[in-house]
Amino acid sequence: MGMMQQTLEKLQQENVIAQDSACIWITENTTWDNKWQEQLKTTDCILMKWMGTGLDTPFLRTLRQFIQKQGIPYYIDAAGSNEPELSACFTAQQLATIKQYAMFGGEHNYLHLWQYMEQLLNKEEITVPEPNPIHWCGIYHPHAQKVYTDVVEYQKDFCKPNRPTIGMFFYRDEWVWGDLTYQTAIIEEAEKQGLNIICVFTNGMPNKEMGMPLLPEVVERFFCENGLPIIDVLINVMKFSLTSSGALTIAKLKQWNIPVLEAYTIMTPYEEWKNSFEGMNAMEVSISVSLPEFDGVIHGVPIASKKILDNGDVRYLPITERVERMVSKAGKWAKLHHKENKEKKIAIIFHNYPPRNSNIGSAFGLDTIESIRRVLAQMQGLGYQVEQIPEDTKEFIALLTAHATNDRSMLTENKLLRLIN
Repeated sequence: MGMMQQTLEKLQQENVIAQDSACIWITENTTWDNKWQEQLKTTDCILMKWMGTGLDTPFLRTLRQFIQKQGIPYYIDAAGSNEPELSACFTAQQLATIKQYAMFGGEHNYLHLWQYMEQLLNKEEITVPEPNPIHWCGIYHPHAQKVYTDVVEYQKDFCKPNRPTIGMFFYRDEWVWGDLTYQTAIIEEAEKQGLNIICVFTNGMPNKEMGMPLLPEVVERFFCENGLPIIDVLINVMKFSLTSSGALTIAKLKQWNIPVLEAYTIMTPYEEWKNSFEGMNAMEVSISVSLPEFDGVIHGVPIASKKILDNGDVRYLPITERVERMVSKAGKWAKLHHKENKEKKIAIIFHNYPPRNSNIGSAFGLDTIESIRRVLAQMQGLGYQVEQIPEDTKEFIALLTAHATNDRSMLTENKLLRLIN
């Protein structure tokens, strides 16, 4: 909204666009009154981007009835609702052009959208440059003079040999609008901690008809060489589930065999998040924590907080201490990727509540003791150092309870002395 307003004002100052063109912010709480009727009855065209829960609000119902009665050309983009788009009085080609200007984004496309609509409504020859997709995806680095579309070239300029490498996904819109503060902080912190990083912007739910590459193509292009991964861990900042949306598949993630860490850009200002007892609210937990679990992610931490600018635009500002923590966590997973199994240390924790020996490994309908015994055998076969594998469940339980446990009633003086010695 802010950039649309800014581009309109720029064109109006240059007398390129009619002075009565306007950007108007509406919400689910906007009400219809005579003011709207007076303002819209002289309107030549309406373009609307609706980010609400659906088009069935009293205001939108009345608006649609009014503009249809008046015969006003309109296009309503309501992505995510039951009616993804509504339009009248535009040809298929005109609609495609309008959608491309809006979808491609960026200042130049928005400037040209305003000019295109002006020429279209005035029935003038269309002389505005066609919509420009700029880059659908690419590698961002704060010290680069360009966007990299060739990973080999990027590695030559910014990656050092024999270092673990982090990959990172973030939203293309953030790159388009220059909202790159937290990404810059992540990149600089990774390099400070002795790690390479390939930070890629792309679309979470690509539209192939618009020419956007699908996520598997982006993965192969920037994170793989000859089908094999060149990164050791992936930080994903995009919300929701990439597999539930169909952008990626579980099979692809398994084939790739790289740990995926979820990092969170929170939807509240820093002070509000800092002073909140719950931290992330229910909505954030749903879209940033719960849904990504369908992808088998490893949870990270919040890395950026939301700031709304005076013009209504949104920026995400880094939470410095959390950025350091997130990079450190990713770095440890990346370094683990280079270790042989015999060098790795694995802790296995049994459920034990209530804290009695009889409840060690308790689970409804599951034999967790036997399951872990078999896991240990398989780990030994994969090269992990497993000193002892119990012959059966009975021996395993005896081994567990022979040492200190949470059951204080069974913690004898002799057991304590053996532990001390």
